[in-house]
Amino acid sequence: MRTERTGRRWLALATVVLGLLVVQVAGLAHVPIFGVRPELLLVFVLGVALQWGAGPGLALGLVTGFLADLIGGYLVGLSAVSYAAAGCAAGFIGERLYPDRGLVVLAIVAGGTVVSQVVYVAGASAFGLPWPPMDGLVKVTLTLAAYHLLLVPVVYPICRWAGGVFVARSGDAGLEA
Repeated sequence: MRTERTGRRWLALATVVLGLLVVQVAGLAHVPIFGVRPELLLVFVLGVALQWGAGPGLALGLVTGFLADLIGGYLVGLSAVSYAAAGCAAGFIGERLYPDRGLVVLAIVAGGTVVSQVVYVAGASAFGLPWPPMDGLVKVTLTLAAYHLLLVPVVYPICRWAGGVFVARSGDAGLEA
């Protein structure tokens, strides 16, 4: 019984991740703001990491970042590393702060976006790509962070639901899948 319930929870999480990936690739990729396309999966990773902690945030970041890389096909594995770093940092902070405060969520999403972008650019430079000009990096990162902040009211409730489905146990008042 417990294995079946755990399997359904993983299935629910995988369904949410794949659904968000479809929305990111088929929908939001065609709605850039100042040429910047959002990373919906990163916002999801940051929100779930706030709920679950650093370890699960790191693992979910690796998986979702790798999925995003497989679709993008450019520097495969680098988004996995950057999402994992951001998820780990968000989870670490979420373990120490109250993660359901609106200001905390917004600060974590903005900070996680910056961490993800810096790790990605540093990783790309390890592959021989030049660092972008600092003003360009700042403009892109700030625009992406603003875009992600606009997505928080839609994505964070999904993160809370996914977190509740996954950690709920029999006898808990949590959500059941």
